[in-house]
Amino acid sequence: MAISTRLHGWIDYAAAISLGGLALAGGLPGPARRVAAVATAVPVCAFLLTDFEAGLIGLIGVRRHLEFDMAGGLLLFGAGIAMRRQRPAPRAILAFYGLAQFVVGLSTTETARSGPGQGSGPVARLLGAT
Repeated sequence: MAISTRLHGWIDYAAAISLGGLALAGGLPGPARRVAAVATAVPVCAFLLTDFEAGLIGLIGVRRHLEFDMAGGLLLFGAGIAMRRQRPAPRAILAFYGLAQFVVGLSTTETARSGPGQGSGPVARLLGAT
């Protein structure tokens, strides 16, 4: 089953808010918090620069965005597995987010219905106004 780029944008925003929120609110211990912060910042920059419904600028194509998602997801999953000195819960959170990011990137169609410069902002595009 393919995920639309519009749904992918919603997932990107939800993941950034939830994982970034865990990092900022201190819901994760030191090393896991730093990994979560980086794992939030990089995809946020990517989706804001992508030419799809959730994007603001449109400098990179959807395919490149999905490649970033899959690579970043594998790195985040690996970080969760490799952090053996951390408690199991923070490791599992990172591994889960990484695996989910990889699967969503792998499952998303590469064709966006709209993008930056098409008369509305990302929220309107995500809501299907264009």
